[in-house]
Amino acid sequence: MRIMRVGSTDNMKQVIKTKDYEQWLELHHLKNAHRSNYIFNSPNGYIHPLYADVNNVYIDVDTMKNRPDQILNDYFYEKGDIRRMFISSGRHFHLLLDMNRIPAQHAKSTINSFMSILAMDTGIVFDDVSNLLHLRRSVGSINPKSGEMTCFYDPDTFETSLQPIILGQNSLSLKVVQTLRSWQMRKKRKKLLRRRGDTDPYDLQILLPDDFGHYSRISVLRKLRNGGVTKKKSLEFMESWLSRDKYDHMIGEGVVDRIFNYRL
Repeated sequence: MRIMRVGSTDNMKQVIKTKDYEQWLELHHLKNAHRSNYIFNSPNGYIHPLYADVNNVYIDVDTMKNRPDQILNDYFYEKGDIRRMFISSGRHFHLLLDMNRIPAQHAKSTINSFMSILAMDTGIVFDDVSNLLHLRRSVGSINPKSGEMTCFYDPDTFETSLQPIILGQNSLSLKVVQTLRSWQMRKKRKKLLRRRGDTDPYDLQILLPDDFGHYSRISVLRKLRNGGVTKKKSLEFMESWLSRDKYDHMIGEGVVDRIFNYRL
């Protein structure tokens, strides 16, 4: 699911979720539009580090001096003709690289390690791209600082288009770099999974909220899950607490599966 954000980065006016690039172009009518750098391939469109994965690298360069776009184009051609797309931002340029999928919780450390090596190899200074929720200017929008349209382009032929100009044929293969924090997160998750099923929900002595609202139900479900209660036992507990209509609504909205299957 591509998450397209329309509006300025300071004041988002509308969020559009679409897989159809043509639909995005039709819906997009604002001059100063941004979208997310990374596309998260996840079962239900939610961005969450424990089950989402990232399959591209976003590179931001804020200068055209000495033609760093041509340097990078040659570099990734020589490194195995990596699949890549150059985007003119109206002032400078962005580069999107196709890579092997990596878990989102390891993406920041892996991409930072890759960018450090790339900077040493090419001598180019890059902007920080480690924040997976960072936004970039959307293709087809007008950069108000220059009055120029953001578009895809070929750095060798200078061909421009609102449709992706894909160069190269192969995906970039990056070795996953795990930080101590990600290792601790994985260890904690395994511990929780081992505990699941050993706990009776009533032994947790959960303080139940005064209301049956959506966020109250989620809070109780998370406490049950984190306490090691199975999904089946948790449903039995929730059924004894909630009214019939609230229980049926909780089942219908799929929140139980998201919490127990995807660790939200």
